Amino acid sequence: MRHQSLLGMNMWLLLPVSCAVSITFFAALGFHFAWMSVLPTLGIATVALAVHTFYTRVRPDDIIPVMAEALAFLFLIIPPLAILEYPTQALNFPLRDAEFAAMDKAIGFDWMGHVVWVSNHPLIGQCLSVAYHSCMVQLAAVVIVLSLLKRFDELREFLWLFVLCAIAVTAIAAVFPAEGAFAFHKPPASLRIGNDAFAGLYHLADIRALRDGSLHSISLDKVNGLVTLPSFHVIFAILLAWATRGIRFVFIPAVALNTVVSISAIAIGGHYAIDVITGALMAFAAMYLYQKGPAIAAQLANTWRSPQRSTATQ
Repeated sequence: MRHQSLLGMNMWLLLPVSCAVSITFFAALGFHFAWMSVLPTLGIATVALAVHTFYTRVRPDDIIPVMAEALAFLFLIIPPLAILEYPTQALNFPLRDAEFAAMDKAIGFDWMGHVVWVSNHPLIGQCLSVAYHSCMVQLAAVVIVLSLLKRFDELREFLWLFVLCAIAVTAIAAVFPAEGAFAFHKPPASLRIGNDAFAGLYHLADIRALRDGSLHSISLDKVNGLVTLPSFHVIFAILLAWATRGIRFVFIPAVALNTVVSISAIAIGGHYAIDVITGALMAFAAMYLYQKGPAIAAQLANTWRSPQRSTATQ
């Protein structure tokens, strides 16, 4: 039976650190947070922690405590990470839409042509919309599946990568903000993707209100993703698929679904193509560093110590 924490002290420390950073930014920039809006999330996390405690101490189990701890951690860590995007976007660094659009043009991507084509194929647009909005359902499914199959190392890796990539994305987007491709290219109002009038524009009102100083009160139930580059939807999709590697009958469908999620980030999420590419590169780099980082660090440490030994023996 497993009795120790799946996540360990180091990962749980990310929670108070994330909360402290968010509170600091809110206080420094004069933002107000609607604390009551976090009560449902805290309630679910509390139930999950109670389940974890019961199946660890009263009726020991291998699987349920792991699943409960992972879910509790996600319900607790996502709110401070989500709301942190708001004050950091209010730092008002110059918008980079023109540069991102120029990068799309440089790689030969016709953003308007892509969106018009999707709009002219409503069934494809609806499929893209369903895929785009599937990530949170996939998140719960991945935690449950990895727990049931006792793939605890893969679950721990996924949670680390999810949190660290979210932090990195928020930092990058704060310095390189953008309103998004829909706001820049201004497609006609008649153009609709997946019968969703807000496709590509979910975040725009909040971005503009933050930049003109009219938005200072944030409620968790009204938070939108504000990041343009790199696309966290793409990072999220790749991490979800990667977490299922080696699971028969799951990995290939997960790759197929999350490939569609990544594509949908343009027409549904309002991203530039360069956002998608950057998000994919960041996800693969994060996965590589997680897998190879300890060995690389050990090799560098040995290399650094070797000259010291040589000097000491002379």
